[in-house]
Amino acid sequence: MDNQKQRRWLVPAGALLLSMSLLATAAFAGTDKPATTSTDQDTSIACVVEDWQPTPDEITEMNAETDALVAYLADAGFTVTVETNEFGISYPLFSDADESNDALWEAMDAFYAERYGDLGDMGFGDAGFEDAGFEDWQPSADEVAEMNTETDALVTFMADAGFTLTLETDEFGITYPVFSDADESNDALWEAMDAFYVERYGDLDEWQPTTDEIAEINAETDALVAYLADAGFTVTVETDDMGLTNVVFSPTDSENEALWQAVDSFYGNYYDDPSEWQPTADELAEMNTETDALVAYLADAGFTVEIGTDEIGFTYPAFTEADDDNDALWRTVEAFYADRYGDPEMDGTDPYHGDWQPSAEQLAQNNSETEGLIAALADAGFTVATATDELGFVYADFTEADYNNDALMRIVDEYYMVLYGEEPCSDGVFDMPDVNGTESDIPNVDASANGSLVG
Repeated sequence: MDNQKQRRWLVPAGALLLSMSLLATAAFAGTDKPATTSTDQDTSIACVVEDWQPTPDEITEMNAETDALVAYLADAGFTVTVETNEFGISYPLFSDADESNDALWEAMDAFYAERYGDLGDMGFGDAGFEDAGFEDWQPSADEVAEMNTETDALVTFMADAGFTLTLETDEFGITYPVFSDADESNDALWEAMDAFYVERYGDLDEWQPTTDEIAEINAETDALVAYLADAGFTVTVETDDMGLTNVVFSPTDSENEALWQAVDSFYGNYYDDPSEWQPTADELAEMNTETDALVAYLADAGFTVEIGTDEIGFTYPAFTEADDDNDALWRTVEAFYADRYGDPEMDGTDPYHGDWQPSAEQLAQNNSETEGLIAALADAGFTVATATDELGFVYADFTEADYNNDALMRIVDEYYMVLYGEEPCSDGVFDMPDVNGTESDIPNVDASANGSLVG
């Protein structure tokens, strides 16, 4: 009897944890070939894994398994690359050539079969089940009853449809149907099975997007197509029966690395760019009024600064390269904000000035964050030096080349987005810890020069 289509209830703990870690990595870092449409399901996955953190024991367990796999493949004559994600979990990274290497994947199957048993053909009562690491799991009486009730309902439903199912019972008392070779090729039987589960749980294929969801997904598709066109790539767009458009890549497209780099770039900009946020009319007016006041203040001091406007409608002083090197101009900018918000140098509430001293906890928190950032950059292949200020704050000492390196800066953005759940400087204010109950946020005049909490 072939048990191949019986329901599976368990997976090895190591494989499940590694799956969670890789899902979490994809949620923050993206994938090589991202999906071209957004769905509620994709969002729910990201939400589930966003807050997941492996324990040190779980990390050790997963990394030991990765080491064992790499060694096993090496003994079989295959060399694979290993990468480490932001959680410290290592995993094999397969190349395009690896993906099409059947012998390598047979070796992978052999490794997991040797480690956990052949899960593809294993049921609860099968020989080798205990060797697969499941011997400690015990279903509760309620779980056994629930599963057996569902099996009984399935048997009744199938009998009404003219099919007789054979049942077996495992060592835990759980009953399940087993199927013969003839059953495997009986389409009518499997259609009846599908009908049972649709009746019981609903038909996931019947999901219908709202008008707003269709508009949002199609707008994203249009934006992707336009972005690729600007990069010199023409792709095909199809529309499904729900009215959703999606990009259809050809086999040639699939092998075009330059195209996929453009796709990666699009999604990096589309989701990481805070320009998707839309301010209210009052927020626009407030910030633009402040820009006008700053430019007028600078003009009174003898400095002429042009005003730029971004795609959202925010105006900002468009400083030139010469302005960046003009110390007198920047002292005037500081004087403007001191006049507008009070002079933090005089009252000791600004962590950058006066007699303020950080607590041991504040120092430890900042320096730990900096250490994590440097490690994340190192994992991504970037070496960045650190420096320590007079208060003891350690910060990433970025060079001008670092600031111009989009890939490096994206790692920095992703690190802080994971750490805080948002971009730390996205609102034009550099967020600092409250000092003695006083908010110490300061205008982000030189936030671009700060790669850490304190620079």
